[in-house]
Amino acid sequence: MTTQSTDLRAPVVIDDLPKLQWVECVTCIAGESVEGADDAQAWAQKHVDDRPTHGRFRLVNQSAWQLEPSNAGGGQPVVVETLQPGDALQVLERTADVLAHWREQPWPAVADAAKGIGLLVFDQLEACELWEPLPAYEQSAVHWLMAEGHIVGCITEDRVDVEREGHRIRDLHDGAVYFTGLCRRGHLVSTHGQGRDAKIAAEFATRFGALPAGWRGEVMRRLIAGQDATEVIAYAAMFINILRSTYGVNVLRP
Repeated sequence: MTTQSTDLRAPVVIDDLPKLQWVECVTCIAGESVEGADDAQAWAQKHVDDRPTHGRFRLVNQSAWQLEPSNAGGGQPVVVETLQPGDALQVLERTADVLAHWREQPWPAVADAAKGIGLLVFDQLEACELWEPLPAYEQSAVHWLMAEGHIVGCITEDRVDVEREGHRIRDLHDGAVYFTGLCRRGHLVSTHGQGRDAKIAAEFATRFGALPAGWRGEVMRRLIAGQDATEVIAYAAMFINILRSTYGVNVLRP
């Protein structure tokens, strides 16, 4: 982020503000600052060569300004901020913001954000060198974002189910916010929120996988009926021990 202080006392002439132009991939929202159409076309061609399914692009021009309240007085200067596209975390946060307010956005913008959010998360985790040390269950969560985002992004506006897509988009947004937080901190912290839930889920999967096939089927039947997952798994382990110690039945025997 570069910040330039300029004495722009009202009235502000927006056309005179500093401008930044960059080319941006619509699918993954990767981008690069450019100085004209030739630069934009060259970057787009290289990008589509690297990622053949990313064939849609746009040129983005941005200026930003801040005004003092009209009753503040003092003739304070306006601070003009120009967002650099190289700050990938800001691009990720901007994309997540589209999903956070998706009901207020045109559907094509929402679809583009949904389709790109998972790959943005993955790329940023790699850039922060957090992907490899990420626990397997959280890597799976990122892959889930990528696949679910692709599904949402492929839905045409006339087939949008507000309840179904709303749930998916909230899931995409929450996942992106969680992993963006990891990247902002620069290290892994999984002690609350999604990280804690994912750890519990991983422990559940391990304990569930250790059950005999028939017991897994019975556990699934009870979960579908609405019983608490943690409780059912704990009872299953307890009952297997009771069967062995009380009745001499070893259901774990090959």
